[in-house]
Amino acid sequence: MNLRELIGSMNKQERIAWLGVASLMPVALYLAWQLFVSAIGGEGHASVATQRTGGRIFMVYMACYCWIVFRDKSRFSDERDRLIAIRGVAAAYLLLALAMIGVAFTIASPRWQPYWTSRSPAWLEAFFMFCLIASLALGWCTRVAHYWRDRR
Repeated sequence: MNLRELIGSMNKQERIAWLGVASLMPVALYLAWQLFVSAIGGEGHASVATQRTGGRIFMVYMACYCWIVFRDKSRFSDERDRLIAIRGVAAAYLLLALAMIGVAFTIASPRWQPYWTSRSPAWLEAFFMFCLIASLALGWCTRVAHYWRDRR
């Protein structure tokens, strides 16, 4: 089976899931690299490009997602698609909740106070956008994994 046949055999929800992974995973990896691996991110600063990337990509993502979902008036999903979507949303919310709980506990800890106070506001903004985008990417990856499992 070649790629064209594989894409042709996918339903609308599976195509959207692959599109979500392809659009959000590179952004999440870019933000993680810029925040935690690069020299400027390790010092607690974020470049202007890094600071603006997360917010802009998120706005473009939401606009494209709404356009894809609302332009087609045909039947959007069946019960299987809804169950897969619920699992993806649950995984996304779980990651986002764990990230926010982890941040809350480390902010409250005196041991981590120097770390958080050394971070610039631009770094913190990029970090929270990273958390949001990474959780959305995980949700789409969960959906893709369930569709791939059902395809086998």
